Amino acid sequence: MNGASETADGVDLSTKNMDNTASISPSTERLISVVAPENEDGNIEYKRQLLNCTTNRLEKLKTQMSFRLDEGHGSCIYRIGVEDDGCHSLIDYDACAKTAKVLEYLARSLNAVVVERKMIQNEIMYSTIDGDATLSSRNIRVAVVGNVDAGKSTLIGTLTSSLLDDGRGSSRTSIMKHRHEIESGRTSTASTHLMGFRSTGEAIAGKDSIRANRRRSEDEVARESYRVVTLMDLAGHEKYLKTTIHGVASGMADYALVLVNSRHPPTHMTHHHLNLCVSFGIHVIIVFTKIDGCPEHAFKDSKAEVGKLLRRPDVGKQPFEIRSEDDITTCIGKLGTLVPMISTSCVTGEGVELLQKLLFSLPKRRRHEKKLKRSFEYLVDDIFNVPGVGSVVSGFVNAGQLDIGPNAHVYVGPTDDGSFMKCVAKSAHIARINTAHVTSGQSACLALALSKDSRKKLRRGMVVLSETPTSTTSTREFEAEICVLKGEGTTIRKSYQAFVHILNVRQSAYARKIEIVDNNALGLSTTHTALYGEENEIVLRPGCRAKVTFKFAKRPEYVRPGMRMLFRDGRVRGVGLVTAIPTVQPVH
Repeated sequence: MNGASETADGVDLSTKNMDNTASISPSTERLISVVAPENEDGNIEYKRQLLNCTTNRLEKLKTQMSFRLDEGHGSCIYRIGVEDDGCHSLIDYDACAKTAKVLEYLARSLNAVVVERKMIQNEIMYSTIDGDATLSSRNIRVAVVGNVDAGKSTLIGTLTSSLLDDGRGSSRTSIMKHRHEIESGRTSTASTHLMGFRSTGEAIAGKDSIRANRRRSEDEVARESYRVVTLMDLAGHEKYLKTTIHGVASGMADYALVLVNSRHPPTHMTHHHLNLCVSFGIHVIIVFTKIDGCPEHAFKDSKAEVGKLLRRPDVGKQPFEIRSEDDITTCIGKLGTLVPMISTSCVTGEGVELLQKLLFSLPKRRRHEKKLKRSFEYLVDDIFNVPGVGSVVSGFVNAGQLDIGPNAHVYVGPTDDGSFMKCVAKSAHIARINTAHVTSGQSACLALALSKDSRKKLRRGMVVLSETPTSTTSTREFEAEICVLKGEGTTIRKSYQAFVHILNVRQSAYARKIEIVDNNALGLSTTHTALYGEENEIVLRPGCRAKVTFKFAKRPEYVRPGMRMLFRDGRVRGVGLVTAIPTVQPVH
């Protein structure tokens, strides 16, 4: 789960010199009307000042702010230095500034963000608080991939806890989920971890400042953060490659950190991870790890080999070494062609601070806020059965928005027969924080009111929709324009069977029909054309592109045109774009 709450720095203007008010008599001071009287309803609240508030008072103010946010459908306005009747309170600037800080604290506790602070000279200060501009606009998702000995989990543990490694795996142990992972040192599952930044770019320590042995929870980091980076720890070993492919395909990553052990040249898995990220259009950052004690000649050879990999035609990038903050500024807008390379050590801390500054500077690439007007679409990535709650699904809101409550009727599916189950979304959590509204671009958990029989039908790869499913919602067949990746020899012809990844959907499928097309939905090179085998049968080889009709082998899935796909038979063989749904699987 991911969560974020941020505070945007506004411009504070100086207040008017209050010497001019000296001639105003006490009886007329409170008669300076500046706005209309406060309304008990609505999303606008007036405050004279909030100084030296007790815990009980803060709890009441928090409840009041929550009410104003609900009244404004996720946003509210606070006017500081004004009475309930709309008259000027005539307080000084320091009181206004301190009151604004209290309001920012209350906003963070409600997972909201202060998006504007404005001082109106001679009159009052406005603080606009928005509860919806949190995760989708400020959260950046970064996939962490690399070979099995590259130190992915160790780097994530160091970044999130702000503590250096002891050289024996203390950092990775703090984030690993399973016992066999801790014993072997190999990550076998995909997991996500939050890293928070303040508005100054300073990383928020994952360890509690008072209780040193206690690790901060994700919601504590999220409430304090101006910007959140979600680090997705993926498996590096070759036998867990399918887990890594699914993590990259369904993770909605903005960027990818490809880790390389500086003491050894990059392996075939490093090349494979690079191709995987480039195939999905994810911008890549190379991180050299374990540079402490690394022989100079070995490090030089590793950098040279990585440079050759990046310049290969199937990757087509230029390496750019980061040595200072000026280098970060230079390359940050050119990540489509340049690949930043940073050298780090989790034991000595060398390069870690520079990597943190780079992560803070990365602009968000996926604009999920543009999908708000589409119907609600939630991709199920995992399922749980929580005692006392019932069925809980975790995943990603790919489009639209949903108000949680007793009237939040949704449809979950498709099941094995292609049908959808109607239920109610009872509650939702983002970064372990309860919320009444989820919107596009957020990772969230939904509690669904399902019967015991319906719970058994839940599985990963399903989708939660707000609109009634139609006959085209679930299908077993789809058309896609594909490109076969260059590399090892691959021959694709009719009846070719592969494992298909389409966002969170993963299932075996086979090619029913192959066509040669002139148009190119992917914008790929046209230098390679398909070949014709025996009996004039179309045969696709590395570099070829064509339109292929796939059919799922087991059950119908939720697929729509525009989704990016990847297919593999052990290794990744090709990528493509879903262009049409030729046949319809009826909903029962």
